[in-house]
Amino acid sequence: MPSTEQVKVKGSMIQSTLEVVKAKYGMAAYKKIVDSMQPDFRREIEKGILVGSWYPVELHAGIYNALDKEYARGNQQYFLEIGRMEADLAGKTVYRFLTKLAGPTMTVRAAKQLWGLTYSASRVEVQAGEKSLEFNIYEFPLADKNYIATIAGYIKRSLEIAGAVNVKGTKQKCITQGDDYISISYTWE
Repeated sequence: MPSTEQVKVKGSMIQSTLEVVKAKYGMAAYKKIVDSMQPDFRREIEKGILVGSWYPVELHAGIYNALDKEYARGNQQYFLEIGRMEADLAGKTVYRFLTKLAGPTMTVRAAKQLWGLTYSASRVEVQAGEKSLEFNIYEFPLADKNYIATIAGYIKRSLEIAGAVNVKGTKQKCITQGDDYISISYTWE
């Protein structure tokens, strides 16, 4: 398994999270969150996140952990909602049109390629039925429950954007519980 230093995330994901923080709480709260981060991550954000560049996944997780301390206080529903909001931001591009056109099943099948464009040194396997999905994440060393809940919320909202109705998600396995990988199952009508 790669180390957390080897796993990078695209700046577009970090930028989405920062935009959600600004939209949800305003600039004063955004500044407070950024100021509470470790100095090297804070400097990176203040320099400006480049959406096409790769950044340490710990920087992204640091934003979620700062949000947890300030607002969520251990509430995982909070991070599911943050993930949904991030998917909505991504969905404001041509991505939303293409996702709706493709529908849930085709969108799910593209997830493997999308993951590789977003995260380095980890991989996903997707088993899709007509109205179901098993999303497995392998070689993802960051055992951070806030981060994983955000991913789960993002996937759920992406399915909804693609036209899935009454989406239900269940975490089957998780590295935060000692499993070797993350497995989340979704069903919809």
